[in-house]
Amino acid sequence: MKTMTMTTLEQTLAALEEAVAERGEDYVYDEHDDGGHCVYVKDGRPSCLVGNALVKLGVITVEELVPFETKSANYVTRALNAPVAVQAALCRAQAVQDDGEPWGAALEQAKRVAEKNG
Repeated sequence: MKTMTMTTLEQTLAALEEAVAERGEDYVYDEHDDGGHCVYVKDGRPSCLVGNALVKLGVITVEELVPFETKSANYVTRALNAPVAVQAALCRAQAVQDDGEPWGAALEQAKRVAEKNG
């Protein structure tokens, strides 16, 4: 596991865009564990939007992400020492996704947060 201290907003948004492009803007995440929590990893692959982005950024492997299950995006990004603006963008994307909105909407909200914090 690496730290995100040198990860830029641009890199983060690009990783989110790549994840959205793979699943589609209208994709609505619905993977949950038995307790109703969203999961970062399912079947050995990144599952949620933030999990996908973190793996794409190369700051964490799927195996390293597993212990963070049930932890918030804020917790994970802080543990990885992400810059505050990066934390804010990823946390907003996660919140929108977890509210049942499509990934395209989550990406747009992350971009808005990035504009305010960049």
